[in-house]
This record gives sequence, C-alpha cells and structure tokens, in this order.
Amino acid sequence: MLFFQVVTLNVAVNSYSNALLSLLMSNQFVEIKATVFKKFEKENLFQMSCADIVERFHLSLLLVLIIFRNLIEHTNSLTTPLNLPWMNLCMPFIMVLGSELLVDWCKHAFITKFNHIRPSIYGRFTDVLCLDFVKEGREVPSNIIRE
Repeated sequence: MLFFQVVTLNVAVNSYSNALLSLLMSNQFVEIKATVFKKFEKENLFQMSCADIVERFHLSLLLVLIIFRNLIEHTNSLTTPLNLPWMNLCMPFIMVLGSELLVDWCKHAFITKFNHIRPSIYGRFTDVLCLDFVKEGREVPSNIIRE
C-alpha cells in the first residue's frame, strides 16, 4: 500500500498538469468534511492530534523519497548540483506539507470552537507525548488529559 502511495504522489508531483493540486484538494476536502461539526471529547481530540502527527511524518518521508528520486533524475543529466532547479524540486514538498498544516489548523480550530475546548489542552497533549517518550512506551496516566 505504501508503494502505491509513493507512486501516486510521485506521478502527481511530476505531472505537468494540475494533478498535484487536484489530489491535494480532494484529500484535504475529505479530511475536513469528515471531522468538522462533529462532537469530540478531549480524548478523541488527542487521538486525532496523534494521527495528524503520524500523517505529517508519513507525508514528509514520502516527499523526501520523491525529492531524492527527482534529484537523482536531474543529476543524471549534465547539470551540476548548483544549476539544479531547487525551487521546482522543493515546491511540491512545500505545497503538500503547507496545505496539510493549513487544513489541520482549520480542522482543530473548528473542533475546539464548536466543542468548547480550550486551546490550552494542546499543552497537556504535548506533556503526555513527552512523558510517553521519556517513559519509553510504558503506561501513561490517562487522567493527565482529563484534568
């Protein structure tokens, strides 16, 4: 499945049409539609935040693979690394991660507003994730989120 995701994203990035923009718009619209205006508790918001972090990391790895592949493709021609079109190589990376950050920001803004959740809860989420990292995956007390 990951291979198909890399291939699809690679084709969208390297196409001369607006395939990347179409792919981004459809994926982001589905993500917003699935979450906005629904009832969320703090625990559900924590799970969604963790899923967003994993999704951004996953997209970053896929895009780095695509950038390396395109870099290898361009360096096989007779250009030097200084003459490479760096903006053309990095623009898809910026577009995909920028749109992902913008959509996640809007999604979380709507969820916190309509569910009357204070934004300070994200500080607690950060504390839980840091505590989980320090304790190396041992059991984290669930009352940290509920406080």
